[in-house]
Amino acid sequence: SVTQLQYVAPPVSINLTGSIDGAELIGGEIRDLTWTTSGAAVSNVDIWLGLDGHCHDTLIAENVPNTGVYTWEVPNESTNYGSLVIHPSNGGTEEGFGITHDALKIIGHKVRYVSDQGSNTAPYETIATAAHNVGDALTACTGVDTVLVAGGHYPGAITISGPIAVFGGYSDDFSTRDPETYVTSVTSGATAVRFLSGSGNLGSVDGLVFEDCVAAISSDPVGGQHGGAIIVNGCSPVISNCQFNNNRAAPGSGLGYGGSIIVIGGEPVIENCSFNGNVAFKGGALAVFNDAHGLHVLPRIHTV
Repeated sequence: SVTQLQYVAPPVSINLTGSIDGAELIGGEIRDLTWTTSGAAVSNVDIWLGLDGHCHDTLIAENVPNTGVYTWEVPNESTNYGSLVIHPSNGGTEEGFGITHDALKIIGHKVRYVSDQGSNTAPYETIATAAHNVGDALTACTGVDTVLVAGGHYPGAITISGPIAVFGGYSDDFSTRDPETYVTSVTSGATAVRFLSGSGNLGSVDGLVFEDCVAAISSDPVGGQHGGAIIVNGCSPVISNCQFNNNRAAPGSGLGYGGSIIVIGGEPVIENCSFNGNVAFKGGALAVFNDAHGLHVLPRIHTV
């Protein structure tokens, strides 16, 4: 025997429009969702979000007037598999629906803490569980995160490969920020901070003192030791309110560019920083390579 099924199209057709399909979003971002409807009249719609690519279980809004636009504040969550569904408020998806076809990427954000007074317990999201070093806090970051660092001395090299901002100069209880009072110093024998391409234009350091740093061995841009305190490689971070004291590229007469900072491509912003006693074969304070023509060095830079 043959079973014959008859398909009956839902009375409403909804189409999500604009650039939301497959978009990369940041938690807290404001985004207009737009859509069109056809078929039976629809007075109001419900909008749902799914974070796992399958189940749409987060209600964004209900009984929204069917004007074809809704202003959405993206939730502070992280996912690579987000999707949206819009359907009539009366009757649900059986009456028809519109869905995004390409996965949404949402980058959430959190605050991480660094202080020798904390318990050094990952993921370092409270003052009481603060990390003891900056590198561990960076490793715990999963989105557009912020790392707050209490005054103190922090040895070791760190890498900022995502959209992460690091702020120094906090009191132990993080109630006050004053980088001159709560000095946050960083030193390393292998370049203190590396900004990599994954940080884009959202990586930053603010309120740190880099002192007595020595560059790591590198083949880029040529073999040698380059960037005593900071290497910027193919990205555009903001480096602000920092001091660079007695850093050097290569020791002795070795080949090294950028006693404090080397920029190898990108458009970084360097603002309100001071450079004192930094040494390199060329570029004691700053060396620039690979067409980094968008470099912005803003006023109140003091170099000795």
